[in-house]
Amino acid sequence: MWFAFSPKLCHHGEVRLCGWLLLTLALMGYPARVLAAAECAVTISPLGLPVNTTNIAIQFTLTNSGTETLRSAEIELPVQEELTYTTDQVTNWTVQDNGNAVSYMNGELSPGASFVTSWMMTAGETEGMSGDWTVGMAEDESASDLIGCTGNLGMYSNASVDITAPVVSGLSVAAAGTNVTVSWTTNEVATSKVRWGTQAGNYSGEQVDNSLSSSHSVVIIGLTPGITYYLVAQSTDAANNTGSSGEFSFNMPGVVTDTQILTVTQTSTVTNQVTQVIGERDTTKPTVSLNETVKALDDTPPTLTGRATDNKGILRVDYSLDGGTNWIGIEKIEGQGKKTATFSLKIPELLDGTYELVVRAIDTSNNVGKTKKQTFTIDKLAPKIGPAVWYQGPFLLSTNSSGALEGYEGFKQRVIVTAVGGATEVTLHLKSNEGEAQVVSLTETSGVWMGDLDLAAGEYQVWAASIDGAEKQEARAMGTLVIHPQAVITSQGEARSGVRVQAWRLDPLTGHFTVWDGSGYGLDNPVTTSIHGAYSLLLPAGTYYLTYSHEGVGVGRSHLFDLDKAAVVSEPVELSRKRFWQVGPWVIPVPKMAIDEAVMTILPEDGGEAAKLVEYKLPLFGLSRDQQVMYSTAWRGRPTVVAIFSEQVVEKDRLLKTLAELKVATQARVLGIVEQVPPLQTSLLEQRWQSEVPLYADVEGSISLQLGVTSIPTYLLIDGGGVVRVIMPGMVETDRLMELVGEMGRLGG
Repeated sequence: MWFAFSPKLCHHGEVRLCGWLLLTLALMGYPARVLAAAECAVTISPLGLPVNTTNIAIQFTLTNSGTETLRSAEIELPVQEELTYTTDQVTNWTVQDNGNAVSYMNGELSPGASFVTSWMMTAGETEGMSGDWTVGMAEDESASDLIGCTGNLGMYSNASVDITAPVVSGLSVAAAGTNVTVSWTTNEVATSKVRWGTQAGNYSGEQVDNSLSSSHSVVIIGLTPGITYYLVAQSTDAANNTGSSGEFSFNMPGVVTDTQILTVTQTSTVTNQVTQVIGERDTTKPTVSLNETVKALDDTPPTLTGRATDNKGILRVDYSLDGGTNWIGIEKIEGQGKKTATFSLKIPELLDGTYELVVRAIDTSNNVGKTKKQTFTIDKLAPKIGPAVWYQGPFLLSTNSSGALEGYEGFKQRVIVTAVGGATEVTLHLKSNEGEAQVVSLTETSGVWMGDLDLAAGEYQVWAASIDGAEKQEARAMGTLVIHPQAVITSQGEARSGVRVQAWRLDPLTGHFTVWDGSGYGLDNPVTTSIHGAYSLLLPAGTYYLTYSHEGVGVGRSHLFDLDKAAVVSEPVELSRKRFWQVGPWVIPVPKMAIDEAVMTILPEDGGEAAKLVEYKLPLFGLSRDQQVMYSTAWRGRPTVVAIFSEQVVEKDRLLKTLAELKVATQARVLGIVEQVPPLQTSLLEQRWQSEVPLYADVEGSISLQLGVTSIPTYLLIDGGGVVRVIMPGMVETDRLMELVGEMGRLGG
């Protein structure tokens, strides 16, 4: 039996917390795995098996019908007696035969994509065998947490199984007004489907009638006079065998008042698929080739032509744009079912990026032949980089009053950026005040670029550079990064190594202090001073004190201190020589430890480069939301609060909650700008994140660049006259934003 743990199992009131913790761990590189809700579907053809036959080809088409990438699958026999099989190999998947089931592992199937596998079955002599195939897929790579796929899974076996596709004949087209009726007949009852379009082999329309009949009529409405249309009629019988008419074309006449029978021309023929091959198995692979070579594309994608040959017959031809991971069927094939077939393939409109084109031909015995990979690049845009999200441990980096990001020695800083325009390489460049330069290559994962920095104390100017497959380059300033040195514990002026520093946190429920457990954050507590006496602790909000010990002997503790935000505690401590070394019973005076509130504060008062806009009119720009555009001039008339962030900001739930509270508590206009997402995705993000404020897309990251925003999240407060009053990087609480909105109101904003 298969089980899958899903976020749906989280307590209803804790779903956001579950998601926040998982995303935090994933971004910080720590192992955490919970299966998200996933769905899959399967089509099996044929469902019936004739008894006492060998080498019956059963084809399984598995489709990812959910929103999560799937990486493994398993197919299990419906019955174990009198059924044997052999499997084919699936490109980029590890196939493992388990005796009565086959596992497909270590693959990748993105949402909406499908992969096809075929088994050669042998059925015994017993009639009436029946059962259900068991088909499942999983997000893991080892097929251990499978989710059952939907579809018609029933199998049956008898001496009179229908393995013959319906024969489509007598196709005609009649026009009335701007509508046409497509009619045909079949030699058995079957469903009706017509696919049509204005280009041969490219069908944008589809009309289906699932009722079973031998006389078929499908109405297509709203066609354009003077245009040539191409169509294919298909019928599927009750045994799941499909017959096709081949492709026909017709010219749509002007306005027709009476019904007019149109002239149709057959442009391609289809030999109905024979799904079973009985007898000695054919193992000869077909050959397939393309007549053209695809290179860099800047404008309209080309139409490619090719040829496939086989000793028996070509069943179908598919193409892949990701090197063979996912396949798409080619509709326009001349000579399907014959030993020689020609085909044409129009490359669809694609986003900027690098693609690997492979074409495969599959013969009637299910042998597969492929072309060599052709790598090509779509390059319409320069590879634009969005503003960065910075983390230290699991927490956002703080910024100082000048807008510079602040980190500390002893902790790695993680930077996360997005890039559009088909970037193939993104690098981070740092130059210290001493003139030393460093270059860090970022790693791409699912369209997000990230890297870890381990820097010495100092001040660094940071910028990012990107390059795409056509060697186009783009650079963007990322602001200033200040790395503070670790504090040192000394005794009589000498640094002391090996001192154990431990944080104790107040439990608000019990009123007692306990050792703070940093393991849930991936942080150490206690820490030990280095050979140079240096130390630092990264702590979340709370009330704390620190203890110091050496070789198990307590030597002191700090006073109590409060943190209202996550902060690095790294203050110099002077311990007396006696206190440091005495062993045995003695009285421990409390050493002084002055907590610098400026170091503890995370909220800045301005935003560095972006702060240059303060007290100036907001520049003119347009924001996209679904199919609408809103210009910045529309923000005048009342105060406006804008939060600029991205999908990579871990605390976006908290940010959106703050915006929702602000919207209710004030008269301000409140909205969010999401970096580098398609405009049509904003409404989906609003639903997924349960946002109560409208979200707009900065598609290429150009608006944040125009505003001088180098790190996110960042808040902009604009008065009713369109003047920028405050720019604040980092997370900001509702109360603080309400104060600032109130101040703008008193200023007449």
